[in-house]
Amino acid sequence: MKIRNTSAIPLRAAYLHGPYTLYVACYPSTFDPYKKHENHEQEGSPAFEPNLKAGGQWTSKLTVPQEIRDAAGSATSQQKSNGDAQSFSWIIEVSSQVIFSTSAAVHFEVLVGRDERSVELGFYSAAATGQGSPGNLEDHLHARKEKLAHDRGVYSKAVRLAVDDTTTLWNSPAFPAWADEELGSKNSQTKEQVLDDEEDKQQKQERPLRKKQKIHLVILTHGIHSNVGADLLFLKESIDATAKRARQDARMRKAQMKVEKLKQEKDPKGDARSMSAPEIAIAPTHNLTEDTLEDDDDDDDEQVIVRGFGDNVVRTERGIQYWANA
Repeated sequence: MKIRNTSAIPLRAAYLHGPYTLYVACYPSTFDPYKKHENHEQEGSPAFEPNLKAGGQWTSKLTVPQEIRDAAGSATSQQKSNGDAQSFSWIIEVSSQVIFSTSAAVHFEVLVGRDERSVELGFYSAAATGQGSPGNLEDHLHARKEKLAHDRGVYSKAVRLAVDDTTTLWNSPAFPAWADEELGSKNSQTKEQVLDDEEDKQQKQERPLRKKQKIHLVILTHGIHSNVGADLLFLKESIDATAKRARQDARMRKAQMKVEKLKQEKDPKGDARSMSAPEIAIAPTHNLTEDTLEDDDDDDDEQVIVRGFGDNVVRTERGIQYWANA
């Protein structure tokens, strides 16, 4: 893989307007920063460059495990037991380090090839061979929102590309919303559509009771520059993973308590006998899978949503205290 900062080299001196530098990194999807990466020889190791200057380039090797490569060439073993094709994912991060300007932009190119020689040939080598011009990340973003397949700039059927920008990264998961007609715009209502008090009251009585969901909102921001960069994104992903794991553990405990309660109802005297085979066969069972636990919600379940605040970007030393006192 090669990432190139396509900004003009003279912009390296324009530090106070940019700076026109990038932070780039790549790591396998199996990498966990809180655990030792044991399979680094087969799956590869993380790599990063904290200061990719204007006009500079950075290369790294993306390793694919040998068993995945062997399965790709075999017609009999190219699928897992669940029917999905075997694959291995790498995550590539590119972050702009512009902190002093809202108008400056750092453009870049990302090229992934089969070998080092293919990467060195550059983007337009593919166009010269008749495979088409390079693609834009914006095209893949629009295709993902519209749930359409878009392969511009991807010349191999063995590669699938998923693109996320700052908006999609920080707006996941989405806020819960009521999926009915009341969420429409109030400005589009006309006088003929407004019901009188009696009809409105009758409709409210006929509606089913809505189940409220508790939301724990976490706001992350920098105190000096307010940029929601890679460091804050790491905090967001860590909080999301911890909250998800805590919810799953809580639901698992509740499901186990239901099973214990069911056993007590079957044997209220607390006899030390074990259930017979017919009793086990007719007793309701609980499959403690993730899908089952997702449906096991109650009023005490709380969803944690993390968002980043960047409205005071490039205001330097003003930071949080300035806006808190304003």
